[in-house]
Amino acid sequence: MKTIDFKKMRTELKAIYKAFLENPEDESIKDKAQDYDREYGGLQAYENYLKDNPIPKNISEALGGLFMIYEYGIFGENHDLSQENILKKVKPIYENL
Repeated sequence: MKTIDFKKMRTELKAIYKAFLENPEDESIKDKAQDYDREYGGLQAYENYLKDNPIPKNISEALGGLFMIYEYGIFGENHDLSQENILKKVKPIYENL
């Protein structure tokens, strides 16, 4: 069984978001975000069962937003998730970590 260290998770998520904000076109950052989402993204689904150790809201929000990083650039400019809108949505998530 894996133990979740939210302090470490916050640090790792912050690094992914910071790297993305600094260079949103970098494919390796997208890969890291996708890998992290695959490993930890399911935590949000279990949050209701974790009454003794709930997921901090900022970490839950950051896990939920990872898709915007690894899917960056596939959305058209007329879509709500245009590149400009993604950057606007990702920055506050990063700042809340």
